[in-house]
Formats: sequence, C-alpha cells, structure tokens
Amino acid sequence: MVNWKSSIKKIGIASGKGIVKGAKIVADETKKKAVTISRKKQILDKMYPGTIRKLAYEKGLRPQSFDGGKPTDDDYRRAIMIKVSLDELIDFARRKRIPIREITEKIDKDKAEQEFKKLSENANIGEMVKDVVNAIKNFKPSQNYKFELPYQAELVGWLKHKFPSAVIEKQRGSARPDIVVGEIAIEVKGPT
Repeated sequence: MVNWKSSIKKIGIASGKGIVKGAKIVADETKKKAVTISRKKQILDKMYPGTIRKLAYEKGLRPQSFDGGKPTDDDYRRAIMIKVSLDELIDFARRKRIPIREITEKIDKDKAEQEFKKLSENANIGEMVKDVVNAIKNFKPSQNYKFELPYQAELVGWLKHKFPSAVIEKQRGSARPDIVVGEIAIEVKGPT
C-alpha cells in the first residue's frame, strides 16, 4: 500500500531541489517499496496458512473478508503485507525457523551495495577503497561458516592475492578492526 502523504511530502521536498531530482527521488522510493513488497511476498510464500494466521494474531490483525464472510488465507496475507514491516516479518520467520536465509542474504547484499553507492556518490573514495570493496564483493567462501573467525581467515587469504598487506588485526582492547589492508580497516560481522 502506498503512503500518499509521505510520497507527496517527498515530492514537495524534491521539487525544491529541481523537477528531475524530485522525479528521481519519487522513482527510487517507489522502487524501494516494490522491492519490499516482493520480499514480504517471498517470505510469506514460505509459510503455511496456519503460520500466517499466527503472525496476524500476534500482530493483532483482524482482516475483513471482501464478501463479509470468514476471512480467507489471502485476506490474512493482504493484512500482513500492509500492516507488518519487513523487519518484523523477518524476525517472526526466524523465530519460527522458517528457511529465509537466501532472502536475508540478498537483503544484506543489496544494503551493502546501496551503502557503497551512496558513499561513492557523496564522497571522494580513493581507488584503493573501491578495489578492496570490489574484491570483497567477489569473494565466495568455500563453505558456510557458523563462526566469524574461520570466515575472516578465508577472506584475508582471498584479499592477500590482490593486497599482500592484508592481515588479521591482533586484539588490542575492545575497539579494533578485524582485517586491515594498508590504511583500510574492515570489520567483519558474522559469516554472512
């Protein structure tokens, strides 16, 4: 469902920045919403109807049927799509051990790409940083790791091929990067 007040407000803000930039902002927001809806649908497709009803009950949703009768499975799905955020849906699926790993990995990858794109647009990132980021994007671990350290060790090995200065940083207090490549610090958060 489109939040028209929010969209109109963004158009108003964007129009002060120019028509073309305003249209780009609206297009980007529309694309984000479409991707979110698609991901919600992918997660709901992995759930049994009873699980979907449990989620609706947990969120206090009481969908209405179009014909005034008993709500159908589609009525529950529709209510969840509108009222439950993607993060809440992911949290519920994880608690119920629904296999959504490939979806969450895609979300994480897209977020990382968006952050990199935003940084490269807003700041003058050196070529070395871009090279390191591209090397990390191309890294494919040999297996799925449950712990950070073996994943980190394999990533360092991968980076050493292109960046011989890559090392695992020694523990020195509570704040330290996991991997250092020259002057670039890399923090690894989980095997994903």
